[in-house]
Amino acid sequence: MKRLPKPDDETLLIRTDFSDEEAWQAVCTAITTPNEDEFLADLHIVDDPAYRDLTVDELASLAPEDEYLLIVADRTALTAPGMPLLVLQLDEEDAQEHGRDLRVVAEELWGIENNLRLANMDWWEFVDSADDDGVFLGESRFAPGRRSLTDRRPVARRTVPEVPAGRGCGPETVVTGDR
Repeated sequence: MKRLPKPDDETLLIRTDFSDEEAWQAVCTAITTPNEDEFLADLHIVDDPAYRDLTVDELASLAPEDEYLLIVADRTALTAPGMPLLVLQLDEEDAQEHGRDLRVVAEELWGIENNLRLANMDWWEFVDSADDDGVFLGESRFAPGRRSLTDRRPVARRTVPEVPAGRGCGPETVVTGDR
C-alpha cells in the first residue's frame, strides 16, 4: 500500500468511500466553502481509490511521520445527516488520554482543523464539546436542549452554495484559506 502524501502545511483529508459520487461532491462543497467569517480548513484532499475502505489503523500506519491529524471521508461521512467526517488524532498522548477519533459535521471542519493546526485549542476541547453521538457540531449549532445531530429540534443552518469556480475535489486537491 502506498504511503499518504506529505502535505506542506495542510491537513490530509482522505476519501475512503467511493460508493456515491454525488454525496462526495456534497462533502467537497461543504469543506471548500468558507463560512460566514471567511474561515476555511487548510486541506490536502486525497481522492484516490487506492485508499478505498481502509481502516483507521491502516490509514494511521500510512500517515507521514509528523502528522498529528487525519480527516477521513468514509461511508458514514457520505451517508449520515450533516456529513460527519472522521477526525483521527495521531498524537499518541492525546489519543490515549482523550480518545483517538471524533466526528465533525463537514461545514464545521474548519473550526477543528484551524484551531488545532494553529494550536489555539486542544484536542480535548473538541472531544468534550461533541454531542451525545460523538459528533462536533460547532459552537453555533446547538439549539437549547439539543445534544445530538439526530435531535430534530430546529437550528439555524447556513445554505451551502454550489462549488465556486476553481474549487472542488480532484485526485489531490489543496484547499487553503489563502485565496
